[in-house]
Amino acid sequence: MTNNDYRSYPLVDTAVGTRLLLGFIFLARNPDTGERGLVHFQMFTGGAIPGRFHDALPARVKHDYHLVEDNASSSMSEVYQVHPEAGGMIEVQLTYQRGPLVRRSAEHPNFPLWAAVDPTIMRVYQEDSVQELLRNDFTGLNMIQNVTFRSTLAELADLFDGKEQLVAVIGNPHYMRKVFSPHSEQASREE
Repeated sequence: MTNNDYRSYPLVDTAVGTRLLLGFIFLARNPDTGERGLVHFQMFTGGAIPGRFHDALPARVKHDYHLVEDNASSSMSEVYQVHPEAGGMIEVQLTYQRGPLVRRSAEHPNFPLWAAVDPTIMRVYQEDSVQELLRNDFTGLNMIQNVTFRSTLAELADLFDGKEQLVAVIGNPHYMRKVFSPHSEQASREE
């Protein structure tokens, strides 16, 4: 994932000179409220440590992509490589035909994200994005010609043990969001 501003210019953390990161999130339901959202449980970055969700680890992140177009089609080839300072490696390789685009625009904040290390750390996003549908096993859509995932990180061994199954791939060629933090908003109203 790259971190860009609203004009698609790279947002670079000047302290470390990077805009690349790899984050792991999963669908969940808040056990206290029943609210559905995502849990942020690990991020690898050359940027701010420990990060907003207190789970970021220092890493060298590389993203290489190639676009090939002709009159009939477009295909992409992407490689993400993550080398954490503590050792190990994560690599994702994708080759795919460009897929259908879907615009998603929320009218209000509707996308909660909690920190796995501390569920009181929460942000709610109001997203405006264009999603590129690359694979959805439920509908039978598959634009992917090749996908490879490898991890040699011990802390992810339980999650990626060879029994996992890829069911969907969605790209975000255009993504903007407004970010809300319920605690900071409440605190600002109390002043």
